Amino acid sequence: MKDLEKLVKEHTNEEGQTDWSAVEELVNKETNDIVAASTKKAADKAKDEARDSLMKELDIDDPKALKDKLNLSEELTKKLEEKENALNELTGKTTKLEREKLLYAQGITDPDTVDYILFNVDKRVNDETDFDKAFNAFKEEKPQYFQSEPITTGIKPGVTSKKEMAGFEKILAEKHPNEFKEEK
Repeated sequence: MKDLEKLVKEHTNEEGQTDWSAVEELVNKETNDIVAASTKKAADKAKDEARDSLMKELDIDDPKALKDKLNLSEELTKKLEEKENALNELTGKTTKLEREKLLYAQGITDPDTVDYILFNVDKRVNDETDFDKAFNAFKEEKPQYFQSEPITTGIKPGVTSKKEMAGFEKILAEKHPNEFKEEK
């Protein structure tokens, strides 16, 4: 710090009056500069200690090795993000296939109907409603999509019909009458 007596003499006029505000301003400025310098030194020292501690913890000798390690870490992070995106995509496809399988198990085989039902059920899915609840609600509201058609043979029940020979059987029966006999 500058000599305080010298500062007072510099700011004292010929009549012996001292400009204490100017002296105070200079003292405060110098004090603030000293505090700032010591604070910067303390911050620099803390920063150096933290860096040294980190380097020791990571078992790294020089800053270049740390930079290389951080770059490697960024590459690994990018690869991890790519793998995570691929996993999310595959999970989505698996979920879609499982839902389609559910509909096929219900007897729905038309791909357009499957897409329609999945689209309408997915619109109902949110934070409060999961897929199963939405699917059951859709199934209750639109049962016509889940009704199975009866399988028929084309013959009315109780009516027996005479079995006719197919065209090729008739031709073979004409050529080989002893081997083929028309049933009545």
